[in-house]
Parts: sequence; C-alpha cells; structure tokens
Amino acid sequence: MKQLVSTEILISFLILLLLSNLYYIFFVKTGMLLVLVLGALLIYISQYFRKKLRGLVLFWSGLSLVLFGMLSNPYTLILLFSFLVILAVRYLITRRKPVHVIVTADQDVHVYSQKWFNTQETPKEVYRFDDIHLQHAVGDVTIDLTNAANLQQENLIVVNHLVGKTTIIVPHHYQTKTDYSALYGQLKVNHEFTRRAKNERLTYLSEDYHNGILIKIIVSSIVGDLEVVHR
Repeated sequence: MKQLVSTEILISFLILLLLSNLYYIFFVKTGMLLVLVLGALLIYISQYFRKKLRGLVLFWSGLSLVLFGMLSNPYTLILLFSFLVILAVRYLITRRKPVHVIVTADQDVHVYSQKWFNTQETPKEVYRFDDIHLQHAVGDVTIDLTNAANLQQENLIVVNHLVGKTTIIVPHHYQTKTDYSALYGQLKVNHEFTRRAKNERLTYLSEDYHNGILIKIIVSSIVGDLEVVHR
C-alpha cells in the first residue's frame, strides 16, 4: 500500500510554493514584501510579551499579515488546492485498504518503518506485543490489543499524530491510563468518560483489575479524536 503523499511530492510542493512566492513578491507585486516583513516583525516582537494581552494581539496580527501576503498570491492558492485534492483522494483510497503495522516472521510487532500519510492498524491475527512508538501525520490509527500476546505488567503506547482519529482497543480486564493532548479533538473512554479538548491535556485512569496489567496510552494530536474501547 502506498503512502498518501511521498517525501518526493512533499519536497516538490514546498519548493514550488517557495518559488511561486518569491516570483510573486519580487516580480509581480513587490509591495507585498513589506507586508510579509511587517508580519514577521510583529510575530518576533510578540515573543517578548508572551504572557500579556499585547503579545497575543501582536502575534495574531503578524500571523494574519503573513497569511494575507501568502494567500494573496494566486499561484499559492492553485498549489494548495491541488495538494489538498491529491491528499483527499488518496486518503479516501487508503481508508478502504489500511496499511498494517509491520509484523515479523516470528509474529513480533514493530513500528520502525513510519508511514506519515496513511491509515494504520495492528494485525488481525495474534501477535507478540512490544511497546509502540508511532509517528503519524494524516490518517487514522487503530491499535487492537485483543490479539496481543506477551503483555507485561506495564505496557506503553505512544502516538504523535497531526490529523486523524486514533482508536485503541483494549480487552475488558486491562486497566488503562490515558494521557491525551490536542489542539482540537475529543477523548472518549468507553461510555465512562467523554470530553472535548481545545488546546488542552486530558488524563483518565480506568479501574484496576486483579491481574495488575496496565496499558499506558500517550497520544498527542493537532486535530483528531482519541477513543479507548474495552472489548
């Protein structure tokens, strides 16, 4: 299964974006250079007043000027629209055929080969569990522990995510300790706990069991939900 966006496509997109803005600023609308410089200057000055209202006003004013300067470039809009169309089409394709987390011949699960732009999930067959550290950009992530063997007393799942939903499926008799950070999203743990996160960090500890097995879940996301399901 191919990635949604390869490294070559990302590099090409960024180079074209840079060249289009340089051409627009220096050859089409030179006055826009002043807007970008002023915006960058306001963002820089805002760092000296980060804990005050004036710092927040300066930061958003500067960011608005920079975005206005870039989005006023018609070449930038064309590139962004084309990139989003490619991303949306390939994302819909990968939703039907998700990429599996790598499993070795002896049924160990490893996530060493990171896939930044796709949908990922653990294997459907029984596998030997090892702590998971996953870096992910766009797409959904599903980690199912109902088929996991060789769990220790404490097990760790770390997912650093940009955009998309993360689902962790845990057997009923396992305790979970959830640490969730998101710019915008929602944390849901069965029907016990549901809360919307807006630039917040949420934690939740489920009830413990006699077997003493604990699943530590740490998920950070820009935009995306986290759902922990006991099954």
